[in-house]
Amino acid sequence: MVKEWPDRAVAYGRVSTKKQEEGLDTQVFGITRLCETEGIKLIGPNFADTGFWENHPIPKKELDKAIDYPTVWCDFGVSGGTMDRPIFKAVLAYMEQEGIKDIIFYDPSRLSRNLVDAINFVEENIRGPLGINAHFVTMPDLDMEDPTQEMMFRMKSMMDDMERKQVKIKVTTAMERLREQEHEWVGRAPYGLYASKKGASEGEKGKLYYYQQELEIVIEILREYSRVNSYSGVATYLNNRGLTTRSGGTWYPQQVKRIVEHSVMDGELNGDHMFRFFPKDMQWSDEQ
Repeated sequence: MVKEWPDRAVAYGRVSTKKQEEGLDTQVFGITRLCETEGIKLIGPNFADTGFWENHPIPKKELDKAIDYPTVWCDFGVSGGTMDRPIFKAVLAYMEQEGIKDIIFYDPSRLSRNLVDAINFVEENIRGPLGINAHFVTMPDLDMEDPTQEMMFRMKSMMDDMERKQVKIKVTTAMERLREQEHEWVGRAPYGLYASKKGASEGEKGKLYYYQQELEIVIEILREYSRVNSYSGVATYLNNRGLTTRSGGTWYPQQVKRIVEHSVMDGELNGDHMFRFFPKDMQWSDEQ
């Protein structure tokens, strides 16, 4: 059965941290291309309607950013683990006010990374009195009336929820290890960190600290990989920009792969826009 697309809809985008804001352009691009292909008119937020925004206030710093995206309702610096997001609540209120039944997301994770919240959204807003239709760029044929496709949606939401919880555990554990090191670091420090020298003051030698210059390159690597999904593409990007490895050499795909696969960036946990990074494969000596 061919899916019937609406004539008009609202669209919603979300990023969790300042470092992810480039990813919002990807969401907007994907949503816009889908709407152009299917002939859907996007209804963006009308920031000139002061009466509406008095009833649904958002922080000024977020408003200043949201204005740059006139066709998509966007939240900034808000975790997918909560539904308490100012723009998200505003767009749902606007849909009810204007009788709009369709909302487009880039991916189910932009709706929520909490399994319970995602399922409750379906039950309360899609099957509930509002009768909302949710569409996703990454799952364009999704039909919530089809039990098999609804199961796929729930499985995707479950994976997003699991990923959020795993990252939270890994980040918490690694940050505690960095703060409370009792052992001396063995071998070469992972990219993005450095180990204090043997001659450092008592109790400090061998401890790991963040190396800002390398962290900035780690950010570039993770950001570019999320955009192109290619290790060789990221290596080419770094080399074209004149960014070198720790030893001053050329980047190769295998080096990029190691950093991507052995890194975790805390991007869904806090609203404080803090960047936290650690390598998964930390190893420590048994000696004090």
